[in-house]
Amino acid sequence: MSEALQNNIAEITPSEWELMRIVWTKGEIFSRELIDLLQAKRQWSDSTVKTLLRRLVNKGLLVTEKQERRFLYKATISETEA
Repeated sequence: MSEALQNNIAEITPSEWELMRIVWTKGEIFSRELIDLLQAKRQWSDSTVKTLLRRLVNKGLLVTEKQERRFLYKATISETEA
C-alpha cells in the first residue's frame, strides 16, 4: 500500500467510515442504493452522500464506474487493510 493511501486512510472522517463499511459489506453498490441506505439511518441529503463519495474517490479509497445513467462504487482496499 502506498504511503499516500495510508495517509488518506488516516484522514477518513467518521461519516466516511460509515459509508465505507456499507461498501465493504455490499462489495459494490450503486450511489442511489447507498443514498437510500444512509438516509434510512441518518438525515443526510443526497448531496451530502455524493460529497462523501467524491471525497473517498479523490482519496483513492473508492473507484466509480458509470453504467448507463447510474454510478457503481467499489472499494480499492479491504476493510482489514484499512
